[in-house]
Amino acid sequence: GFLISHFLGLCRRWVERNRREYRKLRNGEESKLTAVRMRKLNDAGFIFNPRDISVNMSFKDRWEARLQSLKDYKERHGDFAFRQEEYKLSRIITKVRVQYKQRQKGIHNGLSDERIAQLEEIGFDFYRGKTPEVREQPRPWEERFEQLLQFKEEHGHCIVPQSAGSLGEWVKKQRAGYKLLMAGKPTNLTHEKALRLSSIGFCFDASSRFKGKIRTVS
Repeated sequence: GFLISHFLGLCRRWVERNRREYRKLRNGEESKLTAVRMRKLNDAGFIFNPRDISVNMSFKDRWEARLQSLKDYKERHGDFAFRQEEYKLSRIITKVRVQYKQRQKGIHNGLSDERIAQLEEIGFDFYRGKTPEVREQPRPWEERFEQLLQFKEEHGHCIVPQSAGSLGEWVKKQRAGYKLLMAGKPTNLTHEKALRLSSIGFCFDASSRFKGKIRTVS
């Protein structure tokens, strides 16, 4: 009886510890709960939040549902501004921005590169409140492609630094879109566009340039 009670006590503390780290992650705080550990717990059927009405959904399904909710929010309002009448979704938007800022500082959290790419695909605004009136309006893909060609003529390559302004941001989005395309996920980057970029020597993997390898589409 004593051994069983002791074992159950250890299990309860272990469960609560993981749920506590999960709450930190949801609040945008630094957490010891890694993506690998969370995936293993989720695969084992671990319930992170007993009060969550969506406990029967997998961790991946919950993210997909949340992403769709954010997409619907953008379609309803045209932006990702905080709205009291949609408090729950507005809180999620705020948390995503907090997590994104943490990622920029090198702090690990639940906002993976893949999720950032998916958010960029739906036009998520990570920097709400920072001089939106001077933010450049999105330009057609063909126009950006022509700018990239001009950049190559001037510099001899297509490796545009992010410090290059709007063109650098566009290039970053093409790489993010390529990752989604290769994973078979929804993206605005079509196979045709990817091939056109590849034909001019576009580098889809920014890290590969440091290894002397440039990934293109075959």
